[in-house]
Amino acid sequence: MTQPWRTLIPWRNRTEVYWECRRCGTTVDGATEECPTCGSAQIARYEMS
Repeated sequence: MTQPWRTLIPWRNRTEVYWECRRCGTTVDGATEECPTCGSAQIARYEMS
C-alpha cells in the first residue's frame, strides 16, 4: 500500500548521497579516494532520504 503523503511529496521518495572528508569536512564526489584539501583518505558516505 502506498502512503498518500509520499504521492503528494515526490522528493521524499529519493535518497541523496553525499561524500565528505572525515578530517576536514570538505564535500567530495563519490569517486574521490583522497581529500583534495587535506590529503586524508578517510571519506565518509552519507545517505539522506
